[in-house]
Amino acid sequence: MLAQFEENVKWEGVEKSWADRREAWVNDCKAASSNPKVAALLLEFESNIKWASLEESWKTRKEAWEKELGSPNASQSITPKASSESSNSIIGNSNEPVTGKNVTNIILKNSSGDNFKLVKYRERDWKYSIAGFDIRGNHMLASDENSITLELQSPKELANFIFKIDFKTKKISDGKLVSAIDALEYLSANNNPVEYLEPEVVEIDDKVNGGDVKSIKLKSELLNSYFSLNKINTNEWVSEFEKIYSDDKSFFDIDRNKKDKFKQVAFDNNSITLEIIHESAITGQPSNQIKIDLKTKLTYARTYLDDEKKFSDWYKICLIMEGYDGPYEFVIIK
Repeated sequence: MLAQFEENVKWEGVEKSWADRREAWVNDCKAASSNPKVAALLLEFESNIKWASLEESWKTRKEAWEKELGSPNASQSITPKASSESSNSIIGNSNEPVTGKNVTNIILKNSSGDNFKLVKYRERDWKYSIAGFDIRGNHMLASDENSITLELQSPKELANFIFKIDFKTKKISDGKLVSAIDALEYLSANNNPVEYLEPEVVEIDDKVNGGDVKSIKLKSELLNSYFSLNKINTNEWVSEFEKIYSDDKSFFDIDRNKKDKFKQVAFDNNSITLEIIHESAITGQPSNQIKIDLKTKLTYARTYLDDEKKFSDWYKICLIMEGYDGPYEFVIIK
């Protein structure tokens, strides 16, 4: 009956992400053999219904309704959405009050009346979806028994938004760039269990210098991309791109098939300088260069000015995408 009920809800009344979960959820409904399991599935479906599709009176009824359904075993019976990512564990929810310490998923409402979902996927890392795109690389800055403070990356503005959610008062406050989050309203939290991923493997050799380094890899979770540089002989390097999360739909269009060749033109104890090799370049004419500071973990570029026959000044860049000014981090230097 629960699956039949879901069939009568129009597609425009549910979140876009429901399309990815629906088939597995219907199968879970068919297999549900106890009231707690059915209650958990009902809670999950309700959390995917757009706020604008519900009567205004539901706002005052929702919390009590969740408590009536929320037996300790109910939400733990939900089968999580399939993922190709290796997971560390599945964290279930209990009947205990939501705190900044135990919260794993949060549902807010935006100014358009759509649900805005935040999901924890590593110890301090959170993700959300916007317009069907998966946005990762958001971080928990602080938490206590009453609240959590999150820093979200906005792909549209390429800016950070910091705000605090108080689970006691249900208020959202303390925002940097507050105008962008004024319209967000707290709805609920800890409706579903979540999958935790294995911690990122980081190989940073702090003792390596520009003359010894042979492999460099950096990542941006917001861009869902790794960028690697590998030394293939004395003075030659090659680059390649790789998706971090294979199933995620990326907001940015990055050509991950692109591979460049570089020649190493300089190095010192702290850095290396590479010059891109263009097949059509005039023999002996300099090309654009990048510099990687192995100690500060910053990357720079300079352009060769043909008219003036000289290089521009160095300027900071992100090697993953030209013009990108968002966060990235090194995961391999060896």
